[in-house]
Amino acid sequence: MCEFVDSLTFNGKYRDVKHLKIAGFLTEFGALGNTEKCAKEIDYVTSLADSKFNSWSYWQYKYYYDITTAAAPGIEGFYDFNGNL
Repeated sequence: MCEFVDSLTFNGKYRDVKHLKIAGFLTEFGALGNTEKCAKEIDYVTSLADSKFNSWSYWQYKYYYDITTAAAPGIEGFYDFNGNL
């Protein structure tokens, strides 16, 4: 289901980019936990962007207990509380 929603969302936004004749940049995505399934989700989304030569950036310095995240607080990020991978 996630791949369907990701594809639908990405392709809709990509159509907007082409229609408006602007550059696209995928950022602020991937509020997911530190699991293999979540890593595959991020890989899928970045592969969609790569297939259209759309720039993207996934970044996170370390976990800060971000209460604004879409993921449940306490599970998001590739770094644990001590800043380790």
